[in-house]
Order: sequence, then C-alpha cells, then structure tokens
Amino acid sequence: MSARGFTLLELLVVLAIVMVVVGVAAPILSSGLPGTDLRSGMLAISSGLREAQSQAMAENKEIAFTLNVDEKWFAIGKKGRAEHIPERLRLSFLTTRSERLNRATANIRFYPDGSSTGGRIELESGDRNAVVTVDWLTGRVAAAD
Repeated sequence: MSARGFTLLELLVVLAIVMVVVGVAAPILSSGLPGTDLRSGMLAISSGLREAQSQAMAENKEIAFTLNVDEKWFAIGKKGRAEHIPERLRLSFLTTRSERLNRATANIRFYPDGSSTGGRIELESGDRNAVVTVDWLTGRVAAAD
C-alpha cells in the first residue's frame, strides 16, 4: 500500500513561496500603517536628545542638538552626522530665542550638569501628532503621542 501525503520537495516549494510573499508584503503593509512614521520620528528625536545629554555629561562640555524642520534632519554636536526624519512628517519647534539659528534651524543645548536650554518639538502626520519636550532644569526628555 502506498502512503498518501506530500513529498519533502513539495513542502519546501510551498514554504519558499510563502516566504517570498511575506517578504514582499511586509514592507508594503508596514509603510501604509498610520502612525509608523510619526512614532519612528518621535523615537529618533527623543533618542538623539538623550544621546546629546549623555555626551555633554560624559565629555563635561556643552553639546547642541540641532534640528532643521524644513530639511527634516538633526545632528548632535558640531561634527555630528545628520540623522534624517521621515519626509512625510511636519515638524515645528519651540526653544529660546538665543538658540534659533534661522527660521528653520534651532538648537537645544545640553550642559555638563545635565541641564539644558529646554524646548519642545512637535511632529504631525495627518491628523495625528506627537510631542517631545526637554525640561530646561533637569534636561529630562519626554515623548508622547
């Protein structure tokens, strides 16, 4: 009597087809999910701010977190490389007048004791928004969406 079932080759072919479909569909579906750009932008900015604060404390010197809202990038320190923020986001900032470099660019400066000049960065995507704030006294970074 012959046994009924699938051969190993047939199972491997089906598994390969499923992997290709998942590999193609996953990026398409994730880019279309509402809020993914907003959340990734918020996390990148808050992470960059925390890194700037840590660097200021570790190196015992002032470190500036620079944000450009038109070109959608930020950099840490004078020689920091630009980190890009998702293009679909609208950004705005609030910081002290002395830290505004021009209409689109501003700094939030961190000091060796952990304090900062403080500020607020708002991110918008469609009808959703997120806010990243930096407390001037403690330098604490808080993000909320």
